[in-house]
Amino acid sequence: MRFARQTTSVLAAVTLYASLWLRPALTLAPRVLAQGAFVLRYGAAFSLWLGMADAVSGASAAISGLAQYDSAQTTPLTNPRKTAVGQVDQSFVWRIAVVGIGSDFSQSYYDCRPLPPGLNINTNIGGEGFIYGTPTTPGTYPVTLVAGNKNSLITVTYAATIEILGPGKPPVIVSATDFETALTGSIVELSVMVTSDSPPQYAWYTPLGLDAQATNSNYLIPFVGLSDAGDYSTVVSNVYGSTTNTTNLRVVDPKDIQLRVMAMDMTNDLYSCQIQGTSNLLTVLYGTSNMVQWIPLVTNRLKDGRVTVTNLSVISDDLNLIKAVAQ
Repeated sequence: MRFARQTTSVLAAVTLYASLWLRPALTLAPRVLAQGAFVLRYGAAFSLWLGMADAVSGASAAISGLAQYDSAQTTPLTNPRKTAVGQVDQSFVWRIAVVGIGSDFSQSYYDCRPLPPGLNINTNIGGEGFIYGTPTTPGTYPVTLVAGNKNSLITVTYAATIEILGPGKPPVIVSATDFETALTGSIVELSVMVTSDSPPQYAWYTPLGLDAQATNSNYLIPFVGLSDAGDYSTVVSNVYGSTTNTTNLRVVDPKDIQLRVMAMDMTNDLYSCQIQGTSNLLTVLYGTSNMVQWIPLVTNRLKDGRVTVTNLSVISDDLNLIKAVAQ
């Protein structure tokens, strides 16, 4: 009986000491487990974030379109756009453009699906996203651009269009002015006419540089001044190329103009007046029979020292004096 009571006392003591010893551990256990879960959860998230950073530093940030490059694949020629344009039997070099790009290029990959006939793309890891080749078949091809990174599960896509044109040529200028002379304060309109296999685009360059507001076939100077004198170039372009025309504008102050009628004669059934003055100047010829009433005969350009009268009905036998006035 004594032995049983002693055994019970020992067991109770051991239980008491064990309880006192385990209580802190049991108290801390939930915290340890919670912290472990925190580490696992956010550690996994951090690992995922690292993968995202890898992808962003590669090619999976966002595709902004297609940009045209030179044949050496070193220099971009256009900003990224939704539609890339090429021509049959001509070199085609466009690149998938990505924004938010970093430095991890070696793990990037690109694709274009489906590719128009004659075009290629390197789809291997480390590819640079160039779509290149020589198109063989004209048409409009909807494509899906793809970009991603080996270290990320994220892949981005972009709907684009590749348009391949048939044979064609740059615009051809059929009418334009090589030089123009104008009086200060007058209105000057420069123009160019072209034929084009596709819709033409116009760019005008003044002595001060590109005029971004001038995009038509004509260029208007409403109140010309001496400072407007110089060369005006028109660059007309289409999808096949471009051509350029340059007009030299000469501006003259009226007080500096001296026109002198030298002679009046008739050649090939046309009257012409020999005048000494500024070449290409718009000139009005007046005739009179009484020195009081002056009748306008013709308004024409002074070319090669002459102004020609094309309307013979304005010439009468009683006209005994002719004068020239700059317009």
